[in-house]
Amino acid sequence: MPRPQDVLVYAIVLAAAWCVVWLWRRDVFRPGSLERLALAGRMRNPARISAAAWLGASLATFLAAAVGAGLAGTAFGFRGGAQGDDPERTAVVNVGAYGLATVVGFLCAALLVRGAGGPGGPGGAENLGGRKDEVGLGARVGDVWRGLGGLVVVLPLCITAGVIASLVAKLLQQTPPRIGHTGLQEMIAHRYTWHAWVSGLMAIVGAPVVEELVYRVFLQSAIISGLARLRMARRGPGLGAGAAEMGEGRAMPGDVMWGIGLSTIAFVLPHAAALSGPASWHTLPSLAVLGVGLGVVYERTRSMLAAIVMHAGFNAVNITMALMTS
Repeated sequence: MPRPQDVLVYAIVLAAAWCVVWLWRRDVFRPGSLERLALAGRMRNPARISAAAWLGASLATFLAAAVGAGLAGTAFGFRGGAQGDDPERTAVVNVGAYGLATVVGFLCAALLVRGAGGPGGPGGAENLGGRKDEVGLGARVGDVWRGLGGLVVVLPLCITAGVIASLVAKLLQQTPPRIGHTGLQEMIAHRYTWHAWVSGLMAIVGAPVVEELVYRVFLQSAIISGLARLRMARRGPGLGAGAAEMGEGRAMPGDVMWGIGLSTIAFVLPHAAALSGPASWHTLPSLAVLGVGLGVVYERTRSMLAAIVMHAGFNAVNITMALMTS
């Protein structure tokens, strides 16, 4: 007789298969889906802003996290030692890191919106809202539901990728840990302490905001904008750089695919450094699926709020399941 957890795994795998069929029928990842999205006028155009500006915003937000961590650690008297050696220190520096990075990230986003005017100048409030949507820096109330909808579709795919990777690890005679992330392990081990709750809150609120700003909103846009402007520059001195500076060029579907792929790699690599041992590699396929899903949701909704909500929901589900099964 199958165990209840086995039945749950089978149900999730079946749900993942249904999600693939649904995504195909909804023309999310069929061949030519991005081209059709562009023809419908619903594909964002980060090329209105230079790749250097996007990349500068990503680096500024990333560095702000390091500065915030250092300031918080100094303010509360934490000195020396690795961050993971002291759970209290970890909680405090995470608050400082995510707090300062969030402020810097949203300031950078506001500056980028102001610089996306293109021909005709900044214009009024209505024009400002249109630029936000076009470059992917907008946020609407309905995007919360779009982000949750993306989570419902992508989560079974992430879990299925993890199940397949675990089976491969067992075939290789490896024993993957039940919880592969060292930060989550610390959180579960000290679940009844104040710093565990603070770390959990930062994982659900702080990390999704900062990581989505760094990897999806800024870095993914920088890649797409760079490729689009490079293509325009190759058309000739009269049609290339000048058009790009005026914001007249448009990103192409191929640029978007490269942007999603490369930003996903950049998203997965830092998480790989937080794994607890060699056998924990089996968690990386799930993160890769999540990264691609977040990139697709961001491009199709043109909303940073939708990606942030989806990422926050994924982290909340992971923490809840870890607490329930530990």
